[in-house]
Amino acid sequence: MSSPRSRLSTTPASTSSSAPDASAAFPFLGGLAHGASVHHELQYLVEAGLTPVEALRAATSTPARRFGLADRGRIAAGLRADLLLVDGDPTTTISDTLNTRAVWRRGARMTLAEIASNR
Repeated sequence: MSSPRSRLSTTPASTSSSAPDASAAFPFLGGLAHGASVHHELQYLVEAGLTPVEALRAATSTPARRFGLADRGRIAAGLRADLLLVDGDPTTTISDTLNTRAVWRRGARMTLAEIASNR
């Protein structure tokens, strides 16, 4: 009997052929595909039947709440502000999470050099 993981395709069905590949290494991260698995995991959740909004909640607000991280998982004044700006709308097309345009860590926009040095 095959395991549930082995039944999943290596490229989720929700990914179009023009979508970026999350396993591609980023030069500014020293060739590492840092955090790439979360993008595939979100796609697998949608492939398994969750809506894109449900998948995003499963990766953000739900674990923050379950682990008692009151300063995370939501966007509100006074909370930790770790955010991604993406091209597209991941609430309708989950693979749009791969189209990262900017990163904020603890409320401060990071440059590519800062991201690379925070490996």
